[in-house]
Amino acid sequence: MIDFRTLEKSARPNRWLAAPKDMLAVTTPDAPGPRIDAGAAEVFTALLTRLGKDPAASDIQTDEGAWQLSYVAKIFVFKDDVDVKLREVSSHETELAIYSRSRVGYSDFGVNKKRVETLVSELRAAL
Repeated sequence: MIDFRTLEKSARPNRWLAAPKDMLAVTTPDAPGPRIDAGAAEVFTALLTRLGKDPAASDIQTDEGAWQLSYVAKIFVFKDDVDVKLREVSSHETELAIYSRSRVGYSDFGVNKKRVETLVSELRAAL
């Protein structure tokens, strides 16, 4: 799993980072960190449930104590890496840092941005 504090994202357009600026020390996010109206434990459980139902998600690794996970997302024959970190703002609100990036190629035609947006939308709908 990556350390969002020391993350240095690639300049290639085949990645997308949505995160609160204060969770990053070295890089700038592409979008602000999304907020979910639920506690971190609820969000983490919903995220694991969603990934468990996704046939494109594999190699899921978790660190529940740090509210962080990583997984591999497969699109056709291509594999992308996704890291998610949760930060509980209150018992009813959680901020997310999500970094989705392609392993190969230069452009991803917006796939990683769409993945992040879809993940957040599905979590909000589930909670």
